[in-house]
Amino acid sequence: MVLGGEEMIRAFAYLKISKGVENMKKQTYYESIMEGLQQAVDFKNGDTSKCRVRTVTIPAIEPLSEYPKEKIREIRHKTNLSQKYFAELVGVSVRAVEAWETGTRKPTGSAKRLIQIIEKEPNIINAMVKPEKPQISI
Repeated sequence: MVLGGEEMIRAFAYLKISKGVENMKKQTYYESIMEGLQQAVDFKNGDTSKCRVRTVTIPAIEPLSEYPKEKIREIRHKTNLSQKYFAELVGVSVRAVEAWETGTRKPTGSAKRLIQIIEKEPNIINAMVKPEKPQISI
């Protein structure tokens, strides 16, 4: 016997959909999917009585800035970091920072976002810098 699409869906195991501890109802996958689709149609038509509606506010994220060579150097100088430490902070090579500051390359992706964060909140680097161990002289 060959089952068609609807019969195959109905032939799957039953799902238990809990509607409270004492009120359990068995549904096939097909019935569960059809019920969900009907709820979606009802929701689109304005009936939210059978739906759980959750409103989520997504904050607007500031677009990435462009960073010309002068701006990179200015941000790095404001943080009092050498190219080596700035590169380590941003997670790139020293050559990348050199290339940014000479204008042969521009920062991209996550490096741009990190530079933007450092530009807006320069003190954030304090969270990334390990405190120096005191040197003991004998």
